[in-house]
Parts: sequence; C-alpha cells; structure tokens
Amino acid sequence: MSGKFASMKKSYGLIYVLFGASLWGTLPVFSRLAYAAGSTAVTAAAMRAYLAAILSLAWLWAHRAKCQLAWRDVPFYLMYGATGIGGTFLFYMMAIERISTAMAVILLYTGPAFVILISRLAYGEPITRAKALALACTLAGSSLVVRAYDPLALSADWTGILIGLASGLCYSMTTVVGRLARHKNPPSVNAGLMLAFGAVVFLPIKPPWQIPLPTPTLWLNYLALAILGSVLAYALYLKGLSTGLDGGIASLAATIEPVLATLFGALVFKDLLEPLQILGVAVVLTGILLPILWLPQKRATALSRSFNRDIDTFRT
Repeated sequence: MSGKFASMKKSYGLIYVLFGASLWGTLPVFSRLAYAAGSTAVTAAAMRAYLAAILSLAWLWAHRAKCQLAWRDVPFYLMYGATGIGGTFLFYMMAIERISTAMAVILLYTGPAFVILISRLAYGEPITRAKALALACTLAGSSLVVRAYDPLALSADWTGILIGLASGLCYSMTTVVGRLARHKNPPSVNAGLMLAFGAVVFLPIKPPWQIPLPTPTLWLNYLALAILGSVLAYALYLKGLSTGLDGGIASLAATIEPVLATLFGALVFKDLLEPLQILGVAVVLTGILLPILWLPQKRATALSRSFNRDIDTFRT
C-alpha cells in the first residue's frame, strides 16, 4: 500500500513539474513583449530577478513561521540561488548575445544531461535505457523545435558555446541541489530563498538604480516574467521534486518548455510552425513520456515474474 501511495505521490509530482515548465514556456512571450516596449535583454533579465526576489522576500516575511533559515544554511542558499537563478539567467542572456537564440536554447537544454550524470555521481541514481533514450529524444526534439536544422539559425562561436553550456549546467542545479533543499524547508520556502539569493548576481551587472523607470506596459511584462515565469514556476517545480520524483525524469519533463514557448509564439505572435518543428514537438513529448510509461511496464513484468515463481514454488 505504501508503495502504491509513493507511486501516486510521484505522479502528482510530475504534474507539478509540467505545470511549472508550462509557466516557464511563457517567458519568451513576455520577453518579446518587453523588448517591443523598449526593454533590453539585460534589463529584462535583471528586472525579472529583482521583482521575483522582492515578491519572494515579501512572501517569506508573511510566512516566516514556515521558514527555517539558520546562519549555517545561508552559504547553501546563496550557492543555490547564484547558480540555479543568477547563473542560468546571466549565462543564457550572454549566450544569446554571442550565438543564435536557437543554439542558446539547445545548450540550455543540455541541463537534463547534467542532471542525469550528476545525480548518478551524487545520489547513485541509475542511468537507465529509458532515461538515455528519453534524453536523446528531448535533445533531438528541442533541436527541431528551435530550427537547428537551418544553418542560418546557428552560429559557431566557441566562447558563446561554452557560455551556453554553463547556462545548462547552472540550470541543472535547480534539480540537483533542489533535492538537498527539500530536507531543509518546504518547496515554497526553498523557491523563495533561491529567488531572493539569486538576484544578488545581478547587483554588479545591472544595479536597480541604473534601470530607467519602466512604462506601465513594461511593468506588466516585468511582473509577468517575475510572477509567472519565476515565483510560481519555480515553486511548482520544486514542489514536484519534493514528492521524491526522480531528478532525471523531472528535468526531462521540463523540456516541455521550449515546445510550449514555440506554441505560445504561434498563438500570440502568429509565428508559423514548419513541419519539422511540429515533428520536434512530437519527439519531445515522446521523450517525456518514455520514462513514465517504461517504469510501470517494468514493474508489471517484475510482478508477473514474481507471481510465476510463487506458483512454481507452490507446485513443487
């Protein structure tokens, strides 16, 4: 019974992860709207971080009874926020400035590969055939979604490529370090602390006092980036991890983000989807479903073998 409950709990965890990734999928929409209203990429990223930090601190203060932050935990959360939030935001932004957006997205989504490898080394999580095949599907599908097959969409700048890989490594820290954070505080508190400490990275890069006063339109877009794409998205994702969901599966499920971002772009901006992009959507969804469908099948096979062994024992 406890095994069935744990399995159901992880299923709910996957739903939380998918909802969180869906909110991340809105980021390109509000970013493009902010750019159209006069913002730069650096300013939008900084405002997203600052507003998310302010909202998180306000929430943490209102729910301070839930927050167990000892001084000895400050370095942990500073590292967690600096890598998972600050590093991801910053390196992704720097990569886009040096290489194409398509290549930057592909390199960001090397994150699941880092999660699977680091989880193997740090937590002993097995690298199963299902995970390996799912990783191949999600990387291939994401490449098709962002039109990596178009030579004009890619540019070779090795510094930019290394920065892009750094964004993927930092992105993986949300999952890898998130497993340790779940033993310290509830998911909502962990998300708030991560976002609060993550904004520190932007202080020397784009201090708040150097940001021009936003227009009402920009305020709306910045708030959407902070609330939907940061506070709620990270809270839902970490809530999913807190259920005991395998980190590799969680990071693979999060690759639904570029798929939804592309679909949202088609709906809001009337972006046209090419046949290969639609194929990429199907491949990513296949990659997400593979480890989910594979595990129950393996459990059923194991139960069947166990049952047959019991019958043979009874007959003898």
